[in-house]
Amino acid sequence: MKVVNVGNSSSSSSNYDDLALSKSMKTSKFGTLSYFKNRIYLVQDKPITDYGVWSSDEGSVYLVLNHDQELRKELDCIKEAVNRSGEPFTDVKWKGDAPPIDSLHCKSDDAIFIKMDKNLDPLQLNCELRYTIAVYGVFLQKTNGLLYLQMAVQEHQTTKISLLKRMDSTTAAVASSEMSYQPNSTLWSNLPSQQW
Repeated sequence: MKVVNVGNSSSSSSNYDDLALSKSMKTSKFGTLSYFKNRIYLVQDKPITDYGVWSSDEGSVYLVLNHDQELRKELDCIKEAVNRSGEPFTDVKWKGDAPPIDSLHCKSDDAIFIKMDKNLDPLQLNCELRYTIAVYGVFLQKTNGLLYLQMAVQEHQTTKISLLKRMDSTTAAVASSEMSYQPNSTLWSNLPSQQW
C-alpha cells in the first residue's frame, strides 16, 4: 500500500518506480486487467469545491473533478510508471476522448470522472470535499488497444460551506487572515461626495 497526499509539495509526485503489476488470472472478452501489487491511495486532504456527481445509465455513480491539476499530475506520473514497467504497456496509448468511465481524460481542461465505491454514502454537493482514491490497476481493452486506469473513490468527507457562522474571539483572528475582502472596483471611492 502506498499513500500519496495530492498536491503536497513534500511528497514526490513522480516516485512510482516501485510500481509492480500482476496480471489477472481471469481474462474477459473485453480485455485484460492487471492489478498493482500495492494499491496506490491518493488522498486530497485540502478541501476542494469544484466537483460534481454523474450517474451512468447502468446506475454507477461517478465523482466529477473539474480542473484538478494536482490530481491529474499524480495520475500522469502513475501512467508513466506503468509505461516504464515493460511489456505489454510500453507502446500502448492511454484512453483519451471517450464517455466517462474509470479512466483519465487526456485533455488538461477536461473533468476527471472517478467511479464511487458502492458502499459509500451519497455525496453532498455545494460543500468542501476531501477524498481518497484507490488506484488499483490497469485495463487493456482488446478492441481498441487502449489502457484505462482502474480507480475508485474509497472515502469522502464533505463540510458545509458557511459564510455566516458564528465565531468566538479566538477563531475570529484566524478567519480574518483566511478570508479578507478586497474591493474589485474603485467606482464608489471616485464619486464626488453628494448630499442625500
